[in-house]
Amino acid sequence: MQIIPSFFKTRKPKQFNYSPRFYDEQAEYRRERNRMIAREMGIVEDDPDHPDAVKARLRMHWQNNFVSKRSRLQVQHRNANLRLLAVLILVLWVFYRFFF
Repeated sequence: MQIIPSFFKTRKPKQFNYSPRFYDEQAEYRRERNRMIAREMGIVEDDPDHPDAVKARLRMHWQNNFVSKRSRLQVQHRNANLRLLAVLILVLWVFYRFFF
């Protein structure tokens, strides 16, 4: 115990409980896909209007739409690049024919 009080009080470090979490997106996708396939085959009798079933269907639908939109964007970018290349070649050809 200190006899002379201090103006600066030193605190002990704050302790906390940290439990790391790991999320595997591919494993989640496989589990949901397996549930949907089992449901379609009639192996699992779930209520189709159950909130978890509705959430799973919506998640799968949104993920599939996102993938298809991303692939459409890639096709659009490729087409735009090809158009740009064609215009550049045309301009260079016109420049060559005009000046040489």
